[in-house]
Amino acid sequence: METESLYGATTSVSTNFATTTSCVTTFGAITYGATTSGTNTSGATTSGAITYGATTSGAITYGATTSGTNTSSATTSGVISSGAVLSVVFRALPGVSAAEYQANMKRIYTVSTVQGFWSVYNNIPGADRIRVRCSYHLMRDERKPLWEEPYNQYGGTWKLKCFKKDTPQVWRELLLAAIGEQFSDSIAEGDEVCGVTVTVREKDDLVQVWNTSAQLADEATVLHKVQRLLPEVNFPTKYYKQAKLPKTKPVETLKRAAWDPFLKCKPAFCKTIADECQPFPQRFQTSKPMTPYLFEAVEKLLRYLMNRCVKPDLKKCTSPKWLQNIEVAERAETILPNVVAYVNESIAAKKAPNCRSFHIISTSVKDKLLAPKLAFFQSVAIMVEPFLIQFQSDAPLAPFLYEALISLMKSLMKRFVKSDKLDSARSLLELGIFNETNLLNAKYVDLGYATREAIRKTKGVSEKEILLFRQDCKTCLQKLCAKLLERSPLKYKLTKAISFLDPAVAVLKSTRGERLKSTLEIVLANNWITGVAADLVDRQFNSVCSQPDFLEKMNAFSKQHDRLDTLWMSIIPSNDDNQKLVSFLRLILILSHGNASLERGFSINRECIVENLNEASLIAQRQIYDSVKAIGGIEKVDITKSLIHSVRNARSRYKDSLEQKMKDKQNGEKQEGDRKRAAVLQKELQAKKQKILSEAQKQADILQEEIESLKKK
Repeated sequence: METESLYGATTSVSTNFATTTSCVTTFGAITYGATTSGTNTSGATTSGAITYGATTSGAITYGATTSGTNTSSATTSGVISSGAVLSVVFRALPGVSAAEYQANMKRIYTVSTVQGFWSVYNNIPGADRIRVRCSYHLMRDERKPLWEEPYNQYGGTWKLKCFKKDTPQVWRELLLAAIGEQFSDSIAEGDEVCGVTVTVREKDDLVQVWNTSAQLADEATVLHKVQRLLPEVNFPTKYYKQAKLPKTKPVETLKRAAWDPFLKCKPAFCKTIADECQPFPQRFQTSKPMTPYLFEAVEKLLRYLMNRCVKPDLKKCTSPKWLQNIEVAERAETILPNVVAYVNESIAAKKAPNCRSFHIISTSVKDKLLAPKLAFFQSVAIMVEPFLIQFQSDAPLAPFLYEALISLMKSLMKRFVKSDKLDSARSLLELGIFNETNLLNAKYVDLGYATREAIRKTKGVSEKEILLFRQDCKTCLQKLCAKLLERSPLKYKLTKAISFLDPAVAVLKSTRGERLKSTLEIVLANNWITGVAADLVDRQFNSVCSQPDFLEKMNAFSKQHDRLDTLWMSIIPSNDDNQKLVSFLRLILILSHGNASLERGFSINRECIVENLNEASLIAQRQIYDSVKAIGGIEKVDITKSLIHSVRNARSRYKDSLEQKMKDKQNGEKQEGDRKRAAVLQKELQAKKQKILSEAQKQADILQEEIESLKKK
């Protein structure tokens, strides 16, 4: 991904502390993912202390991304707030509307910890490097730097102009003061500081501190607070400005509403919808971490709204899963006549919805071959989905991957590749699936019985159109196979080599020996084992395979009910002589056969996460979950005396842990304070040293002049 930076350079967007995505849902808001990577060795120190555990929040708005890697030495810890949003604003030129100003504003990150704040601060362009008329904003929670927002309408800003050489320091100190709640003693009761802003101007730059109540601004001492934080900085201009909103015309609005014949119905309908939707915003207007609940809440709200306007048949097609292609295709074939009737009636009655989805559907139903296309898609899905379902497991399945992929690829290729070419090919990777000499004519491509039957039932289709449809099916199969060959692990020799552990291959002595040899050569070349260990593994494995009951156990293995690791560990004698072989088999069996377990782990985490859940608590819950699952379920957990004793003493251990954490925190704060004091003392001594050296140098220069004058005499 590339983007245009604020200072004109096109730079690649990446991040060293989070995966960059085009859109990430964060605490009820969409945060557009343009973080930065690049070299930044920031070790900034602050004149104001950060209040650990502060519950404030913020959003920095910025309009560029840069390249680099952050190596910040800041190691501060603490909580800012779960609702802080880090975003980007392109400062609008004078005279533009509020809508245009808001359209130029981009939110790109949410900061909830001090570490997260430093990670973003150290990886975005400094305040002295952004374009003229652009701004950075740090706003509390989900607030926006707009006067039109309800929470800003009665507030204002303290504005301070500063020289460009002081802008970076001023901006950093204001940020730290905001997230550290250092303005809390400088504002009146009932008022709050809700954001800070820096704007780059042609001459002097402008910084602002936002508050929520202009009536209480006279009682505040924010300007004095800023001056105390930055005693060495001179601000040419300092003043307070109250929010000013554009005047409305309520009389004209009321006149237009009075002529509306549905005036009484509309408020009642709005109240009904508002009563159902109001719990959603109320639930997420909090500083607590609510992201794990966002998806279910939004889905529940959308389903409620859809129940009022969407037909039941169409609602059943919502939220298809990627492993439910067959069911979706079957459902589409079932409701297709109803969809066609709906589209035709809507167009005839001139009541067609003016939306993109209806346009797509109305265009699709005009296709005479839509039913055959759905049937062909279903025939391909029936071949692919069993493979996907088989490898959606936590069991060790990597040794089965080669044979399963070869079987799938051959099944797909038989539909459009000549049989003699497919049989004579040494490797599927070398078979040219785009070489027409290897392919069947479109007329003889295997479409499947369901597709051919759908074509037969379709009326008004010419032979030419059917031939073109067959050619499209052939192209679809070609591209599908090409993508599978490109993304599949068949191109790696290790995929085929480790299949020696597949019981179907293990019973074939020569094949098993060749693939074991290939595996040992590969792992030896990658320094995973030593040469001596490889020789020992080869001898031990062949010894295991020569056992009398080896073939019987291999033939009795079932992929659906048995695990491969359990099978091999039961065959290998449990003694110290076979430890090298056991370690080698574990190395092979832990190889990943897909990302199913990782994705499933995210789903489990979502079920475990609750509000204010600590990371250590989540890890502990996952350990318990995995342990219970490993032994076969909660009913098989052995309730021992030690377990009961541990449960009874859990509360006391929890209190002890809290006390220890508090002591560690106090020690950390003390060490940090000592470090800061030592740094200040070091600076003072360094300055004193420089002063003494400077005075000594002056005395030395005077003596040298006297010596030179004496030499001339």
